[in-house]
Amino acid sequence: MKVKVNAGLGSEILYSLGAKSVRFSANGKVESPNWTNESLSDVWVIKGPELTDAAVQELSRTMNGSVLNILVEDPIHLSRLTNATTDPRVQFDQLPELGAQAPSVWEDAIVRKAERMFARGAARGSRNLVTKAAQHQDKKHVAMVGAGIVNLITAEYLASRGYRVEVIDGAPDPRNCEDWTRLGVTHGGGNARMFTFTECDNYNEKDGKIYADMQNIFRNTVQNGCWSVKRPEDFGTFENTWIDDFESVAPCLARIYGEDIFEINAQSGKLWNEMIDERPDLFQDVFFCPDIIRLYDTDASVNAAAALNTKLGSLLDAGTPEAFIEKYPVFHSAIEAGESAGGLTVRGFTVSVHRFCAKLIERIEALGGSFRWNCTVDEILRDGKGEVEALACRSGRITADHYVLSPGVRGNHLLEGTASEGRIQGILGIWLHLPNLETKLHNSVKIHRGGHVVEDINVTIGQDEATGEDILVLGGGYGYVGMDRPAPDSKELAALFAEMETVARLYFPQAYEQARANDSFYPQGHRKFCVRPFTADGLGIFEILPTDDDGQLIITGGHNTGGFAQAPAIARAVYRAFEGIEDPMHTWYHPSRRLHAAAYADVPNPVS
Repeated sequence: MKVKVNAGLGSEILYSLGAKSVRFSANGKVESPNWTNESLSDVWVIKGPELTDAAVQELSRTMNGSVLNILVEDPIHLSRLTNATTDPRVQFDQLPELGAQAPSVWEDAIVRKAERMFARGAARGSRNLVTKAAQHQDKKHVAMVGAGIVNLITAEYLASRGYRVEVIDGAPDPRNCEDWTRLGVTHGGGNARMFTFTECDNYNEKDGKIYADMQNIFRNTVQNGCWSVKRPEDFGTFENTWIDDFESVAPCLARIYGEDIFEINAQSGKLWNEMIDERPDLFQDVFFCPDIIRLYDTDASVNAAAALNTKLGSLLDAGTPEAFIEKYPVFHSAIEAGESAGGLTVRGFTVSVHRFCAKLIERIEALGGSFRWNCTVDEILRDGKGEVEALACRSGRITADHYVLSPGVRGNHLLEGTASEGRIQGILGIWLHLPNLETKLHNSVKIHRGGHVVEDINVTIGQDEATGEDILVLGGGYGYVGMDRPAPDSKELAALFAEMETVARLYFPQAYEQARANDSFYPQGHRKFCVRPFTADGLGIFEILPTDDDGQLIITGGHNTGGFAQAPAIARAVYRAFEGIEDPMHTWYHPSRRLHAAAYADVPNPVS
């Protein structure tokens, strides 16, 4: 996205993210558009009088399918210009007022509104497909690729509303597969998942108080204090582009994206509550555990987290370190040793995800849905117009009214030729078990340790699947692997596991000693890891493609550490797309919302 301010005879770049535009001259006439000139912009800021009604109509005739977004300073002219055209490709909105606020705040407000306009324009094609879907609500057969938690929640949501779902996965049925390496991130990783209002972390907050110095976090390896398991010299083209995109997200945009992520989390929280109320059987015997303890290593992080969770309406309790120890004595040694500055309690819950998924599969089958295991979908087949006509697997063609693809990192080959291609890449997470000793934990925990090899650790209450022992499932990361998986003998992977054992020793010393004595750190002796689907900008993917029979193919994924947390909101967005109803996710997670970034330029003085 690029934003330009009309300043007399010239124009200055306000915010630059690469794309197309049209230029206005000082006398209000429209110069000939050059839709291939990437030095131009997507969003213009004007005073108002310099753009005539005739010029607006001329734009509508010459835009060649592009979208023009214009912020107008004068509200009188905004009303006039809005009424000058019915062309949905031309969008007008009010320029934020400077007022008494600081210029930097005003500049951020301009970028925020401009980015919102650009997002709506980028998703225009998707909105057209959603609107068109309203004419074909008799189409109820959905083929779904991927049986991870996001697609299982989506399949249950659709099936309970009258859709006939067929779920296809390249792995074996997880309910009777003992080889975790053959399974995806949901079924092959640790038996734990968590919902809080701050999941699906956006690690682009380069000026944040909880995550700091994130600019070059993927440019070096775990052993050298960064987040890469793969050596940077081994990065391929897609991986270098992904890292470049991560580093190019400006702080202002990162805040905008973070706000959208938190809003989706809040919507998802309401949907989780509805599901818990309406389908309590799904949450029985899955170690459902409400309310989450959050631990931080510095007073600044505790205060920042308390402020954020207060803003989100998710804070339940925050007190002094002394009060925290009294309430949660199990953390006494960590706080006394200076490893933790205390913490707070927030809304949320955890489940043993393998048991939960087994219940979901049974529920989907009871609703008439079907599963096809050990079936790898290799390709999206298209007709001469580029519309989807089928999916291809070894056994032949798969056809349906609609398709939903949630392929994770392993299924990246399937996204070739889509806008999502290369956008979803892998970040490693690792797992460790501890016994849940007296004094037993009764709430699951999030631990943040800034600047360490493993910065974030989820500690989930559960039960050992083989022995029935009450355990704590520790899961954490991060380790960038890009488009690959780590080698079993990776020194970076070994460093992550070693650091996780250190966390276990520091925060749960008695449980650590017992696990070491019993050699029970790792389930069935396996050092499990999972490769979680991440995007460079922290935003998930929601791409809609047309089929040759007026249906839709929808791609979802890339939710960082928040696929489970956001799954109900994703499911609702898929359902709404099929029903012809717009959903914020159709715009906010559209893959063209953010193009490859350019430098963040200086913002000009207020329009006057």
